[in-house]
Amino acid sequence: GNWFSSGNMAMNYNHLWYTCCLGELAPESWTIAVVPEGTNGPSAKLHADTFSVLEMTENPEAAVVALEYLTNEAADDLTIAYGGMPGKNSLRDGYFEKLGADYEDVNWDIVVESQAYSDIPSHEAGMPNEIVARDAVAAFQEKLLNDPEFDVQGGLDELLVALQEVFDAVEN
Repeated sequence: GNWFSSGNMAMNYNHLWYTCCLGELAPESWTIAVVPEGTNGPSAKLHADTFSVLEMTENPEAAVVALEYLTNEAADDLTIAYGGMPGKNSLRDGYFEKLGADYEDVNWDIVVESQAYSDIPSHEAGMPNEIVARDAVAAFQEKLLNDPEFDVQGGLDELLVALQEVFDAVEN
């Protein structure tokens, strides 16, 4: 299972594609809402998955044919399978109709209107010196999850110092 569909959470900040994973949670027992505004103003996560054909691909013509199929003929089915709202406006009405078939009382307009408040920079934009920074976060997380004696506040203080050093190394 997962935390939200356990029925033991009042609110969960999640992505639209998560509708695939609601399991046994009754459709009438949940809805979506606008994300509460934070100290920096309104912000909504946005994932924008894309397809691309690299210049160095061995078979660019075949790749373009496959890409055209995925973004045209197969797009309607794929958006439902992956749970993501289509980038093409022409596919959106059909998308929400199909998605809404299971969740009749959800106001899908919230999803569309929230695009105006996409987080900038994106939460996926990466960090400076990202590989080293992620290693520092992973080391903290390993202790947090596995060491019952772990001093969380001390660990956070150390993590902040370590991350600042990692970030500063990029600026120099």
